[in-house]
Amino acid sequence: YTSPPGSRDHACFVVRSANPGRDTSILLVLATNTYNAYNRWGGHCLYTGKTQVSFARPLERGYVYRPAAAYDGRAASVETEPDPTHRRTQAYLRDNQYPLWIISAGWPSWERRFVRWAESNGYRIDYAVNADLEFHPEILDHYQLLISMGHDEYWSWGMRDTVDKFVERGGNAAFFSGNCCFWQVRYADDGRTMVCYKDQARAKDPLMGTDRQRFLTSLWSDPLIGRPENATVGLSFTRGGYVRMGASVPRSSGAYTVYRPDHWVFAGTNLRYGDLLGLGSYVVAYEVDGCDFVMRQGVPEPTYSDGTPATFTILGT
Repeated sequence: YTSPPGSRDHACFVVRSANPGRDTSILLVLATNTYNAYNRWGGHCLYTGKTQVSFARPLERGYVYRPAAAYDGRAASVETEPDPTHRRTQAYLRDNQYPLWIISAGWPSWERRFVRWAESNGYRIDYAVNADLEFHPEILDHYQLLISMGHDEYWSWGMRDTVDKFVERGGNAAFFSGNCCFWQVRYADDGRTMVCYKDQARAKDPLMGTDRQRFLTSLWSDPLIGRPENATVGLSFTRGGYVRMGASVPRSSGAYTVYRPDHWVFAGTNLRYGDLLGLGSYVVAYEVDGCDFVMRQGVPEPTYSDGTPATFTILGT
C-alpha cells in the first residue's frame, strides 16, 4: 500500500488508566477484535478466508482517522431516502480511496461518535480494548458500568467470563449496537494473534471433537459451544438481521416502537405506548439483534427458548 500524495499516516493506541475508576465509574471497551477481523492489511482478513489475523500489523487507511465528509460512509441508509444499491457508500469509498470494510469496523465508524457525544455532555470515560477483558480481568473491579459501543462482534471465552462475573456481582453492562458477541475467537501468541474459523469451524478447527470443543471458533449460538450470546448480552443477531441496509427493509422507520412506557428507562420522556422512539434519526439501522418472542395482550414477551435470560424484558422493538 502506498499513501496517496499529500496524505498523512495515522497510528492509534489505547491506554488503560493508571488510576482506574478514580475519575469515572464508566469503562468503554473498544471493539478492537472486530477491527482486526475486518482489517485487510497484508492482503487478507477473516472475510477473505483467513482463520488467523495478527494484531501486530498496521490498520488499513480509514480505521483510525477519517476527515469529515458530507457522507460519512455508514453501511446503512440513515437519510430520508434509502439507498438500496449502496451508491453513496461506494462513491465514498472510491473517492476517498478507502478499503471496503471500514464501514463495518474502526474508531471513526463507531466509538468516536459516542465519545464525542459523551464528552460534550460532561461524561468522563476510561478506556480499554477487547483483549483486556481476557488478559486483565481485574480491570472491571474499579468500575460500575461497562459500555460496548459499536459492532462488538468477536469475543473470546475469557472475555465473556469477565463480563458475566462483573454483572453477577452487581456491575452494569450496556451494549449500544447489534451483531454483538456473534463469533467466538481464541487468542494465540500471548494475545498477538486472533483465531476464528467462523463457518469453517466444524470442518477445520482443531478443537472440533475434543474435550475443548466449547472453545470452537464458531457462532456463539452453535449448539456445540452451548453458550449462546443471549446469556451475556440478552439478544442475538441470529434473531435479528439487517435493517435499512441495501435491500434489507430499506424503508424501515429506523425507530423503536415503545411497548412498556411505564418502565423506569422511560421516566420523564413523556413517551406513550406505540410511540416511535428515534423517528427521523434512524437509530435502528445496519445490523440489529433480537430474541425469540411472542405477542401477549399487545406487548412482546420473550419465549426464553434461545438462551435469553429469564429476567429479560422487551421495552420496544
